[in-house]
Amino acid sequence: MVPKPLINGSPLYGFKLGLHGRTAIEPVPACPTPPIQWQPQWPETPPALYTHHSAFGPVLLCCTPTALYALHFAGNAMAMAQQQLEQRNGLAKPAHPQTRQWLDAWQQQQPPPGTLIAVGTPFQHRVWQQLVRIPRGWLVTYGAIAAAIGQPGASRAVGHAVGQNPLGGWIPCHRVLPVQGIGHYHWGGPAVKTALLEAEGIKAND
Repeated sequence: MVPKPLINGSPLYGFKLGLHGRTAIEPVPACPTPPIQWQPQWPETPPALYTHHSAFGPVLLCCTPTALYALHFAGNAMAMAQQQLEQRNGLAKPAHPQTRQWLDAWQQQQPPPGTLIAVGTPFQHRVWQQLVRIPRGWLVTYGAIAAAIGQPGASRAVGHAVGQNPLGGWIPCHRVLPVQGIGHYHWGGPAVKTALLEAEGIKAND
């Protein structure tokens, strides 16, 4: 399937965190986006599952030698995702160098070693396509994403779609905050979210 184009028709507004808290809201600058295929369903042959340890804790990878379908960080949500994926994809195995390259490439800000595939609904794809527009060092709110996709009253639905992001890191859902505070992080909780943001130079507790 040919990847769908990003929905860039509406501006996406965001902010930074400075010494005195959040900066003024303004359009986020353009940034390189990873090449992602937006697919409606999983392949007939389930990709294998692998576990790996990262600087942010345990990670679950779902991939083939040439495509990555899921990257989840530690936490209760990861355990639930692993249980659900293992029912379809088989038991998770320890990662080996070929599978670890997906995580290494993301951490080193290098191009992915293969195809990134995000399986989801059309609405989820619209939300995730906005997430990849958020540059390092910038943050947006759920309401800003809802406005960018033309559904300003859909903040709650946007939040649910953000929480279902299958490609942690590559699709940077950790750069989305509520109106106040740092908010929840589906994959690993606030501690992992804070660590991910601080690794990008954002002091999330400011």
